[in-house]
Amino acid sequence: MVAEAFGGNLFRALEAAGQLGAGDPAWALVGLAPMVRIHAEMGNLPASRAALQRAEAAYAHLQTLPSWGFTGTNWKAMMGLGRGALEQAQGHLAEAEKVWRQRVADSGAAARAMANLRQYSKLPPPPEMMLQLWADAELQLSKNLALQGRSGEAEGHARSALLKVLQGFGRYSTQSAQAITDLGSAVFEAGRFKDAEALARAAIASYEQGGAAPESWYFALARGLLGSALAAQGRWAEADAVYEARDRGLAADAQQYQSGDVSGRDVNWGYAMLRNGKAQAGLDLLERVYRRRLRLGLPDEEYFTAQARGFYALGLSATGRKDAALKEFRGALPVLLDDARRGGGEQGGAVGRQLRLVWILEGYMQLLVELEATAEGRAALAAANIEVAAETFRVADIARGGAVQRALAESAARATPDDPALAALARREQDAEQRFGALSDLLNRMLALPPERQVPAVVAELRAGIETLRGERAALKRELAQRYPSYAELIAPHPPGIAAVQAALRAGEALLAVYVGAERSYAWAVPKQGAPAFAPVALGEAELARTVAGLRRALDVGEAELARFPRFDLEASHALYAKLLAPVEAGWRNANNLLVVPHKALAQLPFAVLATAPAKLAAATPLFAEYRTAPWLIRKTAITQLPSVATLLTLRRMPAGSAARKAFVGFGDPLFSKAMAAGGDAGAARDAGASGAGGTRGLRLRSLAISSILARQADPAVAGIHALPAVAVANSAGLAQLSRLPDTAEEIRSIARVLGADQADVLLGAAASGAMPNPASSTRGASSCSPRTAWCPANSTA
Repeated sequence: MVAEAFGGNLFRALEAAGQLGAGDPAWALVGLAPMVRIHAEMGNLPASRAALQRAEAAYAHLQTLPSWGFTGTNWKAMMGLGRGALEQAQGHLAEAEKVWRQRVADSGAAARAMANLRQYSKLPPPPEMMLQLWADAELQLSKNLALQGRSGEAEGHARSALLKVLQGFGRYSTQSAQAITDLGSAVFEAGRFKDAEALARAAIASYEQGGAAPESWYFALARGLLGSALAAQGRWAEADAVYEARDRGLAADAQQYQSGDVSGRDVNWGYAMLRNGKAQAGLDLLERVYRRRLRLGLPDEEYFTAQARGFYALGLSATGRKDAALKEFRGALPVLLDDARRGGGEQGGAVGRQLRLVWILEGYMQLLVELEATAEGRAALAAANIEVAAETFRVADIARGGAVQRALAESAARATPDDPALAALARREQDAEQRFGALSDLLNRMLALPPERQVPAVVAELRAGIETLRGERAALKRELAQRYPSYAELIAPHPPGIAAVQAALRAGEALLAVYVGAERSYAWAVPKQGAPAFAPVALGEAELARTVAGLRRALDVGEAELARFPRFDLEASHALYAKLLAPVEAGWRNANNLLVVPHKALAQLPFAVLATAPAKLAAATPLFAEYRTAPWLIRKTAITQLPSVATLLTLRRMPAGSAARKAFVGFGDPLFSKAMAAGGDAGAARDAGASGAGGTRGLRLRSLAISSILARQADPAVAGIHALPAVAVANSAGLAQLSRLPDTAEEIRSIARVLGADQADVLLGAAASGAMPNPASSTRGASSCSPRTAWCPANSTA
C-alpha cells in the first residue's frame, strides 16, 4: 500500500488499504487511516467519514491493550492522519492545523520510542518507516500552512520533512522525490521560480532513478511543477516540452490519465502553446478544458470554470477571433476580479493562481488596445460599452498583484474600533468562504475521475453543499456590506476606477500609474480634475528591466571609489521618460505632487532621476556638480510612490491616528556582532572618521550585499543532501559580516529634530540592536529605520 501511494497510483493504494486488518485492530488502523485520507483527496467525503468511523473504533480498541503504554504514540500519530485529512478536506484549516501539529509531535515521539526499543528487540518497525511517517506528518502540516497562505512556515516544515526522508531512504527514491516536490511547491509559492525549477528537476531525477512508473500521479506532479516554474519565468518552449512529456507518461495508464487536471486538461499547458507559437493547438486544448467543465455541470460562476473561460478567450484572441474573445473575457472577468479583490488567491496555490490571473488580464488589456486601433474594433467596444482607458485602468491594479494592498487592508481593518458583533460576523463569513472553497475543490476532484469511479450520491451531496454555502456566503457578504460598509470595502476593495481616484486626490495632486506587461506596457495619468491620459507603450518587461539595471549602475555602486563613480546615463533616463511619462503628460503636468504607482523593475528606480529633456553634461568640479543643472523630474513636481492604486484609496479611508501618539521613533547604526559591540563608540568613530575625512581620494562605499546560506549547508551529515541543488535560504547568520553605518545615526537625529521628537525615542547603536518594543502597543505616529537595522516596527509609516 505504501509503495503504491508513494509510487503515485491512488486507486491501487486504496485497494491495498482495504485489504488490511481483518480481525486485527492494529493492522485495521494502518489500513483505515490512509483510506480516510485517500477518499478525502479524491473527493469522496462520505466514504472518508465511514473509514474514519471504523478507524476510531479500531483506535478505541487499541487503547485497551497492554501494549498501549509503549505503542500508543504510534497509534495516536496514525489516527491523526485520518482526522487531519478529513478536517482539511472539509475546509476546516485551523482545526486541521491543530491535528497535524499534534501528529508531528506524536510521530516524533513514536520514532524516538521505537529507536530506544530497537536496542532490545528486533520487533519494532524499521527506522526508515518511522522516519517516513514522521516526515509525512510534517509534509501534511506544510501543505495546510500553504493553504492558509503561510508560505514561509510551509517551506520550513517541508525542508524538515525532506531531511528526514533523505536520512531514511537516500537521494534516489520515490519517497525522497515526493518530499522534494513538496518543498519545490512551497518554494514556488514563495515566488522563487528558479529555485522551484531546480527542485523539480531534482525530484524528477529521483523518480526516474527510483524506478517510478511514467504514469505515476506524483511523477506527473513533479513534471507539472517544473512546467509551472518554467512558465513563470517566461520559458514557454521548455514548459511546452515538459507538459508534453508529462502527458505521454500519464497516457501509459488510461485510468490514471483520466483522473484529475494533472493530465492534458491543464490550462498552463494550453497557454504555453499559445506563447510558443502553437496558437491553434493551444486553443483546441483550452476549449476542451472549458467545455468539459460545463458538461460536468460546473457553472460559469465557479472560479475555475471562469478561469478556464478566461484562457479560452486568450486562445480565441491569439487565433484572431477577437469579437468572440471579447465576449468570453467579459463573461469570465466578473468572477475572477471579485475573487481577487476578496483575497481568494491567499488560499493554497496563491502564486500560481495570481500568475494565471495576470496572464488573462494582460491578454484582455492587449485585446482592448488592438480593438481600439480599428474602426470595426471600436464599434465592438462601443457595443459593449467599454471605454479602454477606464477599463484597462480598472483591471491593471488587480494584475499588479495585491500583497501590499492586502497587508494595508488588514492593517486598516485592525485599526477599526473593536466591535464584537463585527468580529463574529467576519469570522462566519471567512468560515463559509473556506468551506465553500474546500467543497468546490472536492467536487472538481470527484468529477475529474473516470465515470466508473464517480459516486453519483457523493456528487449530488457535494453539489447540494456547495449551493447551500453559496447562498450562505452571499447572505453573509450582503449583511457585512449593509451593516459595516466601510469595513467591507477595506477588507475587499473594489478595483479602483478613475472617478474614485479623482475623488481621493487632493488639490494639486495627480496620479501616474504604469503597468509593465511581457510584451508591452501601459501608462495612465489621472489629474484631480479634467480628463485622464492613457497610452500603450511599446516597451516589454525584459527591455525595461535592462534599462532600469543600466540606470541603477550609477545609483547602486557597491564599493566603487567616489572618483570612479559610473556616470549617470541621462540619455537613457530621458528616453524612458519620453516613452512612459511624456505620452500622458497632459494628465499630470499641472500637479505639484505626483503620486506614482510603478510596476516590476520600475519600482527599483526613483522617478525623481528621470530626465524631462535631453541633456549632455560635461564633467565638473567638485564631483557631481554637473548634475545640479540636470532636468530632473523632481524639479517639476514632488513625487510620492505607492505600491498600488488601491493603496491610495485605502490610506485615504483609514481613520485618523490617535491624538496621543508620539511624533517619531527611530532606529539607526545598529550593532551586528559581539565584536562590534565590544568596539563600541570607538569603532563607530573610526568609521565616521573615514567617511567624514576631507577630500574623496581613495574613499570607498561599503557594499550592502548580505551573504545567503545554502540549503545543502543546513545539515551536511544527512545522507544524500549533498546531491540536491543549491537553493538560497534567508538566514540572519550573515549579519555579523556587515560593517557599521554610523552616518545613519545623524540621519535619525536630524529627522527627530525636524519632527520635534523626544530624544528617548531615538535608539542608536546597542539600543537599536536590543530594543524590541511591541508594535501593537506603539503610540508613535511615524518610525524610521536605517539600512540594515536588525528590527523595525511592523507599523512603520516612514
